[in-house]
Amino acid sequence: MKHLSLLFALFALLGMNAQAQNDVIQDATKNQVQLKLTDGTSKFYNTAEVQELTFDNGVITAGQDQYNSNVATIAFAKAITAKVNITEAKGWLESAYVKFDLYDNIQKYNVYVKGGQYAEYTAIDHELVRNYGTYGRADVVGLQAGTDYQLKVVPVNGDGTDLTQFASETEVLKVKSYARQGWSL
Repeated sequence: MKHLSLLFALFALLGMNAQAQNDVIQDATKNQVQLKLTDGTSKFYNTAEVQELTFDNGVITAGQDQYNSNVATIAFAKAITAKVNITEAKGWLESAYVKFDLYDNIQKYNVYVKGGQYAEYTAIDHELVRNYGTYGRADVVGLQAGTDYQLKVVPVNGDGTDLTQFASETEVLKVKSYARQGWSL
C-alpha cells in the first residue's frame, strides 16, 4: 500500500493522473457518482461501494482511485425505479409517434413497433428516436394503413443492454391511409 501511495505522489509531482482501477460502467439501476474528466471521458462509481469523495489540493479520491486536477465536473445519478412515462402517442398517416419523459442518467432509448407487417416487436432505426432536451420522441414511418400498432420505449443501460423492466408500451394506435390522388407529373 505504501508503494501505491508513493506512485500516486509521483504522478502528482509530474502532473500526471493515475488510471482509475475501481470505476464501473454506467448503470442506471444503481445510485452512482460520475466524474467527468477534462479529456471528456467519464468515470462512474456505485455509491454503495464508494461512499465518499475526498478533495485535497486538487486531488480527488474516489475509493482507491485518485485524480489530480483533471476532474471537470461531479454529478450524482439516482437509480431509476419506474417505467418510462409515455406522455403522448398517436397513429397518423401511414406513421405513428410516441413522446416520453427522459431519465437524467439514460443517454439512449430503443423503440420497438408491433402490428401490421411486424408480427413481433421490431426495433426502429435509432435515427428516428430523438432527444429534445425535455422529452424524447420517436416516429415510425412506412406503416400499413388501417392496421393497429403498438410502440414500446425501452431505456438502454450504459453497457448497451435494454432495461426491459422499465419499458412502457403505448395503447393500440390506429394508422390511416395517406391519400395521394391528384398528383401528376
